[in-house]
Formats: sequence, C-alpha cells, structure tokens
Amino acid sequence: MKRLIGLRHPSLCLGVWLACVPWLWPCSLAAHEPQYASAPVVTVKIAQSGEIVDPGTGATQNAEQQEVAGVLMMSAADSAPGVLEDELPPPLIKLIGLLYGGAVLRDVKSSDWAAWRDSFVERWGRKPGQERWEMQEVVLPEKQMGEIRDCMDELSLIRAVTASQKEYDYAVILGAPGPIMLSRMDWLASQWKQGVHFRQLVVLTGQRPLTPDIDRVPELMNELQERGDGQNLAGWSSSSHQPLHETELARLLLAAYSYPDGMEQVPVTVVDTPRKWQDGNWFRCHTGDTLQTWLRSCESPRPGSVLMVSSQPAAQYQKSVALRELPPGFSLDTIAEAAPKNISLAELLDSVSTWLRASGSKPPGVVSHRERAVATL
Repeated sequence: MKRLIGLRHPSLCLGVWLACVPWLWPCSLAAHEPQYASAPVVTVKIAQSGEIVDPGTGATQNAEQQEVAGVLMMSAADSAPGVLEDELPPPLIKLIGLLYGGAVLRDVKSSDWAAWRDSFVERWGRKPGQERWEMQEVVLPEKQMGEIRDCMDELSLIRAVTASQKEYDYAVILGAPGPIMLSRMDWLASQWKQGVHFRQLVVLTGQRPLTPDIDRVPELMNELQERGDGQNLAGWSSSSHQPLHETELARLLLAAYSYPDGMEQVPVTVVDTPRKWQDGNWFRCHTGDTLQTWLRSCESPRPGSVLMVSSQPAAQYQKSVALRELPPGFSLDTIAEAAPKNISLAELLDSVSTWLRASGSKPPGVVSHRERAVATL
C-alpha cells in the first residue's frame, strides 16, 4: 500500500519512522494548562433540619443532595438585570437543575458567570493532573441519571456529528488514548467513503507517556490485523517497534491502517507537541497546546476550511478550544462519533466542565459544531 506520510517523506519503513525525529517541530511554543479556580465564598442560611434555605423564597433544599448548592446560589438582594439563566442553552439549565435539585440559577447574575463556572468545574471536573479514567464514578438514582443523559444528548455531547460539506482544506484528527484515536480514524474514513474529501490530513498529538491498560497497543494491532489492516507491519511487536508515547502510537496506527480508496494519497502531517516541565513535574499537552504548535510551526498552515475529528463527549470542549486558537480566515466544522453506551456519568460531567471552562469569559451560546473563525478570536 503506497502511503504519503509527511510533507517531505513519501515513504518510510516503520523502524525508521518511529526512530526519526518528529516531522514537524514548532518554531515557538506557547502552552498553557487548564486552570481550576477555587469556589467563591457565598453566605447561605442553614435550617435547623440541616437543609439549605433558598434566600429568595425561604424554601428549604436537602443539603446532603446538594452539597455545593450554596456555591451556586446568590442572594436575591444582589439580583440585577442580566440574569445568567437567560444566556445558557435550555438543556444546560435543565441539567444544572437535575444535578442540584432546584432552580439554583434563578438569582445568578451574568456578571457572576466566571465564579459560577469555576465552582461547577471544581465540583464535577477533573483535578489538576488527573486523567478521565482516574475519576471516581458518580452514582445517582437511575431515573435521574437517565434524565441527565438526555440533557447531555440535547447538548450534542453524546450523539454522532457528521460533516456539513464535501470539501475541506484540512482534516485534523485530535490525539487521544489509542482506542479513541483509532475510532477517530475510522470515523474520518467513514466520512471519506460518503464523499467528504480533504487536501491534507493533520494529526495533532504529543508526548504523553502511554498507559498500557488505557492505550492497549497489542489489542489495537491485533484488531487491525483481524480486519485486514496492518499487512505491512510484520514484526511490529519487537522491542524496537514499541511506541513509548502518544505521537509514536499515532504513527504506528497511521502506518498500519488500511485507508479507503483515494485517502491513502492524501499528505499527512503529524504534529508532535512536547510535554511541559512545571512545578517540578511533567505535564502532558492539551488540545490547545497541539493547535498552537501546528499554527506556530515553521510550516504554519494557510487559512482554510478545517474538518476537526473529535469524539463524544469531547466535541463541544474541543470545538470551543479550536475556535479560540484558530486565527481569522479559518472555518471550522467538527465531527464526532457517538459516545459509547457504557460511558460513565463522571466522564460526561467532566466533559461539561471542560466545555464550560473553555468557553472563556462568556457562557456558551447556541450549541453548534459548525463555526467560522472571526476577527475577535
């Protein structure tokens, strides 16, 4: 199978491929870590029964069920024009009500968005340095969990998203643990088979050390071989071919994959973003870091249409980050395979947290995966 990998390397054997320096090194790197702010201090009344008293109505709410409701409720005396509830998508308002058991946003002002967002992230998001698979499961009554998942689907965090047009300048696959990265390649290939084409394939990844139980390299390669892929990778399991980090795994998957007719001729660029040394520890790169590396590299891309390949429930977060990072002149269309049916509620709520955090100084508006970068970005 003839394969063009990289802009300057028409053919490379896997051994040289994995051993060589990254094909695309940045001229400069401006990286950033997600910031988790402390919850704001809010005074609330507690009834003798141990229930939280709504300062607006005097009604009580169960404190055990709503352990952080006091963080989200503001005093009715502080209310003013510009209510946060009027600026959020209705499914998100419903989700918040299900999580906290009441209309906790009723008296929250638009100007309090940052404090409210940070308190939500602190409660439901990952802690600094924590991975999704390290989070504790969230257990709620079955009916409540079902309603929460319905809200997530309305927020386009569960359902599949397909391409809105047929031609793009770039298809950008975002790096991830091995099984997710392979599923993103499959989703993009399925779009190609339906007539969605692109001029260049870009894989944004980095030097995250692999976790055997999460990245599952042997299982991935066996799966590719069972379905007829990887015919040119005999001996991949030898020690010299074993990937050590996410970028190397991405290259291995690219070499082993059987592409639909025509897609194998598309030039491929692998963007390798290094880890960061901070406070005495190594931290892996995030979506924004890899986009910055690509955009600020020595071979920076020209403005054009971008088909970004994510997967649920990360599409809303990654779309928000891409809109923040892409300069004027780029258009963005995000596609994503549906979330697994057995996905944990903890991961779903973390996806909402990362999306809200990435939305910046203003609440997220109308849910859409098709946006155009404008001069204000």
